Amino acid sequence: MRRILSLFCLLFLLTSCAKLEHLQELLTLKDLSDDRDQQDIYVKNHNESFERLLAAVKSNFLNQFPDKKSFLKKIGKPILIKQVVWNGESLQRWLYRYSNKSLGSAKVYLYFDQAGKLKYWQYFPRVEKT
Repeated sequence: MRRILSLFCLLFLLTSCAKLEHLQELLTLKDLSDDRDQQDIYVKNHNESFERLLAAVKSNFLNQFPDKKSFLKKIGKPILIKQVVWNGESLQRWLYRYSNKSLGSAKVYLYFDQAGKLKYWQYFPRVEKT
């Protein structure tokens, strides 16, 4: 009986050493898992915000967001911001779409003037695959 107990203790110590030997790798995997959880939360929140924007577009209620500040407050940050020239005027174009769907996804482009006021918008519905 004493021999079995000694063998068990020895095996326990050896497996503990193996865990300590790979501790850095285990911690890296845990960090990756935590990052993935944060990414999932970001994608979920961004997609919910885009759903709110789509509802406003489809209901023709974009006038409730007259400027950049109101969009950022109610909808959140766009996927992409780019300076463009539209009808001879320099505008800032914001792209909203689903975070995890780029090809074929619905898209909304918002165009803001230099004062930050919404000038134009474009809605491109989801493209059906044939």
